[in-house]
Amino acid sequence: MAKKIKKTDSYKVGTSDSDVRVAVDVGLGQRGTVKISFGTTSLVTTGTPVDLMVGKASAIKGRLLTVETLVTDVSTMTNKMSATVKLSGGPSPKTITTPGEVTEQGDSAIFQTLVLFKE
Repeated sequence: MAKKIKKTDSYKVGTSDSDVRVAVDVGLGQRGTVKISFGTTSLVTTGTPVDLMVGKASAIKGRLLTVETLVTDVSTMTNKMSATVKLSGGPSPKTITTPGEVTEQGDSAIFQTLVLFKE
């Protein structure tokens, strides 16, 4: 079973009606798949990297975005890995990077990033 690494954060979207975007990628030469959702409503499940418009700032304020990234160790150089979530469209962009490491070559880890959108 894949190791689970959880991180909780928030992102200020402000009061404008701008498009809020989330971009997800994995680091250190590893391979990843990501599922992005609001509650039980899935927005996308795809391979990384991904860049997605998640909604207008006014419509998503107060909502919780869930980003689940399954990272598989395919690099023979290291068992270290990371998932990076980049948010934009608010007053300033934000990057949330979560590091991790697996024990064995070929193992996987699930990086769960929860982001609360606030004014």
